[in-house]
Amino acid sequence: MTELYEAAAEEQGVLLRFAGRPTTIRGDRDLLASALASLIDNALKYGRSGGRVDVDVGTVDGAPVLTVRDYGSGVPVEDMDKITRRFYRVDQSRHLPGNGLGLSIVTAITQLHEGTLALRRADPGFEASMVFPHA
Repeated sequence: MTELYEAAAEEQGVLLRFAGRPTTIRGDRDLLASALASLIDNALKYGRSGGRVDVDVGTVDGAPVLTVRDYGSGVPVEDMDKITRRFYRVDQSRHLPGNGLGLSIVTAITQLHEGTLALRRADPGFEASMVFPHA
C-alpha cells in the first residue's frame, strides 16, 4: 500500500516510510488493503505538509498489528471518542475533502476480522493501529 501512495505523498511533500516484518493476518486481502489505504490516506490528508507518515507492520505479544502514524496536529482530546462514528468530522478538518466514513469503515473491517482498532494521540500527531488475533 505504501508503494501505491508514494506519488501522492511526494506531491504533498510528505515522507512516507514503511517498516515491516513478515506477518500473517487471516482475512480478506481486499478489505484489509482498503482499511490500510484509508488509514494512509487520512494520515496524508491530516498530517502536515513537509511532514512524515510512518506505516509499520509487525507483531505485539504475538498479535499481528498494522500501524499508521502521522506527525500533524492530531485529534483534539474531546473528539477522540467520536471519530469512529459514521459521518463524524473534526471541526478543524471540515474544509478538507471527505465524508466522515473512513475510520468507521476501518473499524468495521477490523472487527470483521476479529480485531480491534486502537487510536491514540501522539505528540505530535495521531496513530491508528489495527490489532488482529494471533494467526
